[in-house]
Amino acid sequence: MAARRLAGVFALSMAFWATASWALATPEPWDAPAYPWWALAAMALSGAAGWIFDSKPWAWGVLVMFGQLPVIAVQSGVGPFMLVGVSLLALLSIPASLASFAGFTARRRWRGGA
Repeated sequence: MAARRLAGVFALSMAFWATASWALATPEPWDAPAYPWWALAAMALSGAAGWIFDSKPWAWGVLVMFGQLPVIAVQSGVGPFMLVGVSLLALLSIPASLASFAGFTARRRWRGGA
């Protein structure tokens, strides 16, 4: 069950970033001037996943941000700068993970948990 949730959120994330790439008319979403708005939307998506799912509240943000990697790999290919991209995604995963953990914590408090 947990593996299906992880796979589902990752698939949703890839669809999200593919849509961003299409809407921004660039194979790599982070190259567009409007990328910060899409990154904020990804943080909201991370928070929503944290709200919805009970387990692994930190992992949802990582999955959402790393959903960009296959989109970029398919559209731009895998090249020498992929390591830089993975490093950037790792950095972007930190606030996304905080957002997913915040969503998880908010839901627990809303339901009267600790």
